[in-house]
This record gives sequence, structure tokens and C-alpha cells, in this order.
Amino acid sequence: MAIAIMCIVGGVATGWQLVGRLSVDKAQVKGENTEKIPAFDEQKTVSVQREYQNPSGTDRIGFSVIVDKDDVIMDTAVDVLASHEVSIERQEAFSKELPKALKGKKLKDIESIETVGGSALTTDAFNDSLEDLKSQL
Repeated sequence: MAIAIMCIVGGVATGWQLVGRLSVDKAQVKGENTEKIPAFDEQKTVSVQREYQNPSGTDRIGFSVIVDKDDVIMDTAVDVLASHEVSIERQEAFSKELPKALKGKKLKDIESIETVGGSALTTDAFNDSLEDLKSQL
């Protein structure tokens, strides 16, 4: 019984020491961290929807590009709006690979991109949308 009480008291004391250390560490980190963290208002999302022709008819797709205050691409998103199964697969493949093709580049400097995700028609639709996206900067 005495051993159990000593273990509990020792555990509580250790816990309080840990809490005290965490409080000090937080204060030290807070005081030492002078690096500016980007605010959400320093990012902008530009978006467009487009129709394009494919062998099965007409498809729709949406493109969104998130840029920082210097218009450098931080991320992308694709709204898969196709209705035909093959078109959906192509748009999803494009969506998955698009961030790799664009992140870190300035949107205003992009004239066109090469085929992304094996989807030439979706890539063409994106290239056709570039001027609309740039006009929103």
C-alpha cells in the first residue's frame, strides 16, 4: 500500500513538473518566434468553370487556383463536373496531378501547361481558362 501511494505521489509531482515545463516552453517559444506567419487575407482564390468538347459530347469542369500575395500558386482545386464515366476518370487524374505542375509558379507567368494526368482535353480546357484566371488577380 505504501508503495502504491509513493507511486501516485511521484506521478503527480512528475506531472506538475511537466506542466510547469510546458508553460515555460510555450512562453519561450512565444517570445522567440519573430517569424511572420502568413495571414489568410494574404491569399486569394481565383476560379472559373469551362465547357469543352470530347468524343462523347460536352463536359464541364471547374478550376480554382490559390495564390499568395505575390501571385505565386500555393495550391489548386478541380471541380469534377463531367457526367460521362471516362471523362470523370480523366478529370480526376488531372485534378490529382495539377498541384504538382503548378505549385510555386507565378500564375501570371504561365502561358500553358503540358498534358497533366494523361488528360489532354482537360489540360486544354485548363489552358483555355488561364486568361480568365489571370484576369481575377
